[in-house]
Amino acid sequence: MATISASPEMVSPRPASWVRPRLPQRPEVAARPTSGSSATHDASLEVTRRLPMLLAAAFGLTLLLSALLPRVMVSLRAPDPRPAAAVPPVESAAHPAWTVEGGQTLWGIAAAVEPGVDPRRTVQRLRDLNGLPAGHMLQVGEVLLLPATG
Repeated sequence: MATISASPEMVSPRPASWVRPRLPQRPEVAARPTSGSSATHDASLEVTRRLPMLLAAAFGLTLLLSALLPRVMVSLRAPDPRPAAAVPPVESAAHPAWTVEGGQTLWGIAAAVEPGVDPRRTVQRLRDLNGLPAGHMLQVGEVLLLPATG
């Protein structure tokens, strides 16, 4: 059995290619005098001078974007698919008017207007006459023209 000694003359068990060479130490740099002349320039002082300007520019850019972003979003919004209800429908003898009440549907109105007739046909005629797209949600107080019966 081998004995291990702790003598200072002990050789490293690693090959030389495994040992990382030590880099030379950088000499200490003496502090530069801050005389205020243009020849001596302190980088930390330059950052300190520019920081308020950078913060003000960032704040101004944020204000500008917050003012412009809603206008851009409005211009990119899809147009409203509902027809404009600028002029209420005009009731006539051929097309009487129906004012929608709470809970009413096109199907229920069609069944009430033409009982005994397939409501699908009457619902389609109501949509065509009033310019309602498929899936239109009736609103309380909305005035619809009814198709001529017969």
